[in-house]
Amino acid sequence: MAWSDRGAGAPFHAAVLAAVTFGVGACAALGVGALLEHLRTQSAAQTMDRQTALAQQAVRAETTRYVDAVRDVAAGVGAQADLNDDDFQDITAPLADQHLSGASAVVLIVPVRPAERGRVQAFWRARGADGLVLRPGAPEPDVHYYSILERNLDGGGRRGTGTDVRQAAEPSAALAEAQRSDGPVVSDTYLLLRDRSRPRDQQQHSFVIVAPVYSPAAAVRGGVRPFRGWIVMGLRGQDFIAHTLRDTVQDLQRADLVATSAEGQVTVASLGSGASADLARSATIPVAGKHWILRTRAESTALPGGGRTLTLATVAAGLAIAVLLGLLTFLLLSSRARALRQVAAATDELRAQERAARDQANLLSVIMDSLSEAVVVVDPEGALLHQNRSATALAAQTEGGPGGRWFDRLAAQHLDGSLLAGTDRPWTRAARRGEHVDGEEMMVGPTASEEAVILSVNARPLHGQTARRGAVAVLRDITAHKQQEAQLAVAAALLEQELAQRRETEVTLIAQTEELNAYAGVVAHDLKAPLSAVAGYAELLECDLASLPGGAREHRASIDAILKGTERMRRLIDDLLSYASARDAKLDPADIDLNQLVDEVVTEWTAHLPAARGPAPPGPVIRVRGALDTIRADAVMVRRLFDNLVGNALKYTAAGHRAEVEISSAPDGDGHIEVTVADRGIGVPPEQRAKVFDSFHRAHRDGRYQGTGLGLAICQRVVLKHGGHIFVDENPGGGSRFRFTLPAPDAHSGGGRHGQS
Repeated sequence: MAWSDRGAGAPFHAAVLAAVTFGVGACAALGVGALLEHLRTQSAAQTMDRQTALAQQAVRAETTRYVDAVRDVAAGVGAQADLNDDDFQDITAPLADQHLSGASAVVLIVPVRPAERGRVQAFWRARGADGLVLRPGAPEPDVHYYSILERNLDGGGRRGTGTDVRQAAEPSAALAEAQRSDGPVVSDTYLLLRDRSRPRDQQQHSFVIVAPVYSPAAAVRGGVRPFRGWIVMGLRGQDFIAHTLRDTVQDLQRADLVATSAEGQVTVASLGSGASADLARSATIPVAGKHWILRTRAESTALPGGGRTLTLATVAAGLAIAVLLGLLTFLLLSSRARALRQVAAATDELRAQERAARDQANLLSVIMDSLSEAVVVVDPEGALLHQNRSATALAAQTEGGPGGRWFDRLAAQHLDGSLLAGTDRPWTRAARRGEHVDGEEMMVGPTASEEAVILSVNARPLHGQTARRGAVAVLRDITAHKQQEAQLAVAAALLEQELAQRRETEVTLIAQTEELNAYAGVVAHDLKAPLSAVAGYAELLECDLASLPGGAREHRASIDAILKGTERMRRLIDDLLSYASARDAKLDPADIDLNQLVDEVVTEWTAHLPAARGPAPPGPVIRVRGALDTIRADAVMVRRLFDNLVGNALKYTAAGHRAEVEISSAPDGDGHIEVTVADRGIGVPPEQRAKVFDSFHRAHRDGRYQGTGLGLAICQRVVLKHGGHIFVDENPGGGSRFRFTLPAPDAHSGGGRHGQS
């Protein structure tokens, strides 16, 4: 009976033990699967980080290349003293070979006030901008930003210029910021003006890269190079991203380029769909004073090393082994013969698992060989155990050669040339002492040779009860980087030397200028002395001739010619002195009431005129429209400025006509007062308006109007010395209209409008 009961319970006990065996095996398989899934997730995240970093570097490198191209064009344009369309086309020609994907055009833009539009249009037409028409946008601003010269970069034909960029707020803000910061600037995203006529499905979010343009170094006045305009390059976002990331985001499902603006974040361009992505990254890219955001998405299982095949296969194999172990347990307890057959089957399965493990090891070896950095594994004594292909290539540059023991024979040195002992090498310290080494620099190769390689080494110890102890080291070749650092240091030293020489030259020039000014004063005094003597003797001779009989009339005419010649010579000397002092004299600024100053100048010009009586021609009319403003300037220079302009208005009047002059002023909203002196005289021909402020230039040379040709040059120097500008245009109804700006008084001085004329 006992034997019967025991035989009857054996199958039950076998089943229980088989179930327990299966449970333990299943738990072990699921645990290994969970670990592999965690490792897979980490590998996918690292791959995602690398792919995003590559995309970030690609976008940053491309934007830097575009910004450098715009900066180079701005420098080339600014170096031209007399820029024309042919010069502009030659300067921008290399851009066509740089494959600037997404770039629409590169344009020269200049600021133009409404009153200057005709003059600027004629000026650039004369320099090759055929058919240039400046078309102002609405509403009418104080200053327009017109496109003058252009080169298309998108394969289209050459388009017309003359567009007013003030029509769009985003490029206008970028132009102002570039002028303020004196460097390249990228605008907020918007729709390019040239793309607004395209079909809606062809329009893209775009932006412009702006760089300021200044006059050549030879045109520097007062230490400041005059501002001339901007170089602007339009860039279509979608085309730019499609080209830049086409080969970089092979394993990413989607990439979005986001720009920040006053309205928030705007997606400029997108690549891919990313519908099933489960990983997302975000990277910031600085671009010309702004920051863009690159957002990437990918499916972890689609990334290299992120597949679940190994995990599923391992779990399946583990569960299969657990099932087999359970069955083996059941069969061992129930039948020896069946157990032997199951053991054989399990052995075959284990061999398959071994082959899978070997394949996994081969996969890891392939990954190691694909790395661009040299990776080596050493034993606890620092001897080489394993190296990847990059390490083998590095061995060919050292004295040991690519053999298996090159690492043991490696000649290592500190950067100062001292030898590095074997026990002090980074990988040996990591293997023996368990140190973590990051970025340690050393030289390897022939001792004291220019062919030595400079390495940056990271090393980590390897620990484990079953694994072999030692260390793994990553060797990065930084020889080229160190050479570049040395070259930059030499260049910095040379630049400092050049700056010192320039400062010394500047001190010499200042001393020479002061000496020339003193010399000019002495020469002017010595020239005036003989002129005064000649004039005095001529007057004495005229008095003597007055007492002679009437036959001395012809001699009196000669004396008059002598007196007029000496007077002209005196005026020329005075104008030359005023011209020099307007440039070199030190400013003595003070608050000036223009009403009082203009009243004194007008009185000096009209006090000698007799009162109008009978049929005599009427005298000049000088009017002041409204109350004039108060300015902050040098009183002597400003008085000379008004004296020249009022004198010219009275002198250059047609014979038989009455001279009419009107003076007015108004704030220009930029911390300056704009003054207008308008007349009804003979006017300035349009072709002469750009030259009348040149030294010794006279617009009218027919002999009816005398002058030295320095009056308007002195006016320009006075205005420029005060930081303003001056120009002349046509006065509606006839005559000329001179307009110039002078600084407004400081806020604390309480300056404003005074009086009423």
